Amino acid sequence: DLLMVALMQPYHGYERLLQGLKSYYEAGGVRKIHCHFVGDGPEKGNYEELASQYHLEEQVTFYGMKGGAELDAIYEKADIGICSLGCYKKGINWSSELKSREYLAKGMPFVAGLEIDILSRIDSKYYLQFSNDESEIDIEKIICFYDELYKNDCKIVAKEIREMACKYIDMKAVMQPVCAYMAEA
Repeated sequence: DLLMVALMQPYHGYERLLQGLKSYYEAGGVRKIHCHFVGDGPEKGNYEELASQYHLEEQVTFYGMKGGAELDAIYEKADIGICSLGCYKKGINWSSELKSREYLAKGMPFVAGLEIDILSRIDSKYYLQFSNDESEIDIEKIICFYDELYKNDCKIVAKEIREMACKYIDMKAVMQPVCAYMAEA
């Protein structure tokens, strides 16, 4: 189960994922993959149209805007978060988007279409990076990523990711260098 939480903009590039899913099933793919789109925005209609055009209605659910317990329930269904896949459209090659932090805080591995700032400093097996271009997403790579991660207990994976998030993206960890600098000044 793949999760996209966004105010769907062109730079999210989720058409790449839908194209990859279409190709995967056309090539005889048998794994059940479900995409959960949470949010609205100008691209939502395009993604809905592509899902219909590619005959992916059984593999894709559009929820609209959700928050609180409803959003938490959708997160509970998901195995992998999907960050932006289309930042090449804005000329961005490196991201610090909030979405990556949210997925990590939830204990969820994720996929992105460009380098994620915080993960460039650490060796993270919980992040799968695709090229920052218009090529379709290789669903087989996501399946291999999933299989490798979840060969162990999923609760252990979530715990390890949350611990990593606390160490590197928690406000205390992020502000520590600033506080140290101020203490020296």
